[in-house]
Amino acid sequence: MARTHKIAVLPGDGIGPEVTREAVATLKLASEIHGFGLELRDFPFGAEHYLRTKEAFPPSALDELKDFDAILLGAIGDPRIPVGMLERAIISGIRFGLDLYVNLRPIKLHAEAMCPLKDKRPDDVDMIVVRENTEDVYAGIGGFLKKGTPDEVAVQEMIFTRKGVERVTRYAFDLCRKRNRRKKLTMVDKANAVGAMDLWTRVFAEVGAAYPDIERDHAYIDAACMWMVKNPESFDTVVVSNMFGDILTDLGAAIQEEWASRRRATSTRARSRCSSPSTARPPSTPAGTWRRRSERFSRVKCCSTTWASRMRRSWSARPWKDCSRAGRSAPPGRTTASPRPGREISCARG
Repeated sequence: MARTHKIAVLPGDGIGPEVTREAVATLKLASEIHGFGLELRDFPFGAEHYLRTKEAFPPSALDELKDFDAILLGAIGDPRIPVGMLERAIISGIRFGLDLYVNLRPIKLHAEAMCPLKDKRPDDVDMIVVRENTEDVYAGIGGFLKKGTPDEVAVQEMIFTRKGVERVTRYAFDLCRKRNRRKKLTMVDKANAVGAMDLWTRVFAEVGAAYPDIERDHAYIDAACMWMVKNPESFDTVVVSNMFGDILTDLGAAIQEEWASRRRATSTRARSRCSSPSTARPPSTPAGTWRRRSERFSRVKCCSTTWASRMRRSWSARPWKDCSRAGRSAPPGRTTASPRPGREISCARG
């Protein structure tokens, strides 16, 4: 008998409802193909619900979520509400309330053309990051003294517990063994500058002794970021603290195709406005500057355009008011007084 999965759906704010809608449609299609059942229930919590009811995330909601197999969360946050208020109430409320101590983030390149790194193939970008999810500075221990005065003091405690570090480290070792790719686990910390992270170093060594088949590696967070860009193929499975994991996996998302896909979408929209894709040096740019920029961009592979078109984008990205002075008209729907966020993008395949 096919299993029925109970999933709580929290679309949230901004792009969240749109993304969640498509995710639900994909889930329904998958259930039809693979023959499993779905029981979906929407929850209203987010900015609109808060502005209407002044209710962020009541304790009763957490009790209800405990009965579900999974939670599909869109996006949380709205400029009309103080920064972090909803995020702490809903996202942190779920994480801490349900003790979701593993934040599992795969980083995998599916198409070489979508990678912003030069000469990297899908086999080179295939890792999974185990981010600790309930401790560190996100524990919310801290506050302000003399807030709003010249003598203001802000404190945010970085919290690590033996239990928390050990259980996420053990999970990472087990996952690395199950993944069975390169059987290499890298622990990322900053113990050379943050003394408290010596706990991570010691726990990693102690737990690792029980996994002789797993190769152990260590990197400081700054070096890990560098190597993720320079040599992503050196990573297999990564275990990292909450804050550093938050940063590292955003970089990983860009490497796997995020920057490239955004750039490609921009290029597609902009091609309809392109009229003269000349590669000549713009009159306002000194020859030496153009030459130096050309040399720099020629060493970087662009996923959807050549270095020449990237160069054209850089010198033509001016406010509309500058374009009007140069004799170019603004695109339809824009005025020459448009603020800086509206920019002309001259783009064509080289």
